[in-house]
Amino acid sequence: MKDITNEQLIRATYAVAKFKDPETAKLLNELAGRLDCALVAARTACLERDSSVRAEIEWETAMRQAVGEDGVDDVVLVIESLKSAAGEQRAQAWIDAKDFTKSMLASDSVDHIDFLFDGKVQQILEGRA
Repeated sequence: MKDITNEQLIRATYAVAKFKDPETAKLLNELAGRLDCALVAARTACLERDSSVRAEIEWETAMRQAVGEDGVDDVVLVIESLKSAAGEQRAQAWIDAKDFTKSMLASDSVDHIDFLFDGKVQQILEGRA
């Protein structure tokens, strides 16, 4: 019996059911039908799992090739460093605007402009703006 496949077992159960009393035949047919459905569901789940694993591996490989690093953690670090660089660029733009504005105004209001612009720069660098 160990050498018989699941499909052969299901067919044999349907065949044997024809020769049994109606109540036993009904039970055997139900059992064979449920076994067949369970096997199809298991095969489908395995195929979906394998497909998901392949897709994840492909994505990780593509990310490694795009970033030139070895792992997902490295990709996350690169993304964080890009965010940090963008914040620093925004802060530098505010510093440049402050310097330009200071050069355009009288010297008595320069201290107030320093205070306003420096506060905005600090917010950007801390990630609050």
